[in-house]
Amino acid sequence: MKRLFFILIAFMSVFLASCSGYSTEANSVQESLHSNLESRFDDYEFLRNEFISPLVSSGIANIESWSDASQIPANRLVYFYFFKTNVLLESIDEVWDDPEWRKNNIGAEVVEETIRSYFDVEIEHIRESEFFDPRTNEYTLYGIGGGALDYRVMFSKHDNNMLTIDFIAFFIDENEPYFSGRVQIVFEDEDNYKYLWYEASKPTEINFDSGEVEQVINALAGSLMLGHSWDNISGENYRYNLSLITFYCILNPYHPTEIPAVEFEAFIQRYFDIPTSALREMYEYNPENETYVVPVDVSVDRANRQTEEYFRIEQIDYENGLVKVLYYTIWGNMAPYENMQNSVVFAGYVLLDKEDSYRVLRVVLTEDNSAQ
Repeated sequence: MKRLFFILIAFMSVFLASCSGYSTEANSVQESLHSNLESRFDDYEFLRNEFISPLVSSGIANIESWSDASQIPANRLVYFYFFKTNVLLESIDEVWDDPEWRKNNIGAEVVEETIRSYFDVEIEHIRESEFFDPRTNEYTLYGIGGGALDYRVMFSKHDNNMLTIDFIAFFIDENEPYFSGRVQIVFEDEDNYKYLWYEASKPTEINFDSGEVEQVINALAGSLMLGHSWDNISGENYRYNLSLITFYCILNPYHPTEIPAVEFEAFIQRYFDIPTSALREMYEYNPENETYVVPVDVSVDRANRQTEEYFRIEQIDYENGLVKVLYYTIWGNMAPYENMQNSVVFAGYVLLDKEDSYRVLRVVLTEDNSAQ
């Protein structure tokens, strides 16, 4: 058991490493983001309010995709300015009784500078908006709509200075999504970022519980199950005796040291096709009191800490009831050479069955550089 402990520590250090490699030019940006913003990238309410809300409210993110900001209608870019700055809301009390309710005249330079700080777009394109008055060099916008749609962030991924967000939008008081989308953002420094592209999709493409999916995948990584390809129905997962215990403990952090057999087996069989007879052949099974004993060398804190620091989910897709999760790891501190610390060791994907409580179907390794 002691030997197994050291093997587990060494293997985990090698395998559980994943964060994006970055160029020399992005180092300072990445360090700044890591210390000030990265902790907020997993705060979906923050992502919703800061990045998605002005896009959806202005109509920039809707059922139409765009790969370049010049493809965004000029009126929507001006709407974005008003929603991002909340200039309408700041003056609403003063103009409520005005016959030209919620009318605002803003200097062109202010509007255009703000829009161009978020989008790579020419001034000439912005001035195609019907709200631009060339005689006064101002943008005039009367009362605008909004509020019919609500939206929810489903998934986010951050690599270096890049942030990708998946979200769904739906009509208030209705459960069915209206549309869903994915937007990519690049940070120039801690306080400045730009929207690069937006891809609209059918709501069913991300119609799953991303939080539960991430929990399952992180538990697989933390229990060392993503280091090679395997099929859930092939029986290969029977080898994962200690990993199954770790998997259970990660997803049940307040577990007892002796887990009742019925409880452990039901939980494991929710995700894996392993018969009870095979589970009870595990070394950790105690037939006298029908429990599974958690070994002292199973550390949930260590597994979660290393997963959070090194392991990254690259992308989550959904189609025909299956969730496909792309992932990769890097060498980290176990790199054979210093310049390889951010190089990929393993890359692959996991298939989960959404219709069957996210049961693990298979793991497919697409890249293996562990022999280097």
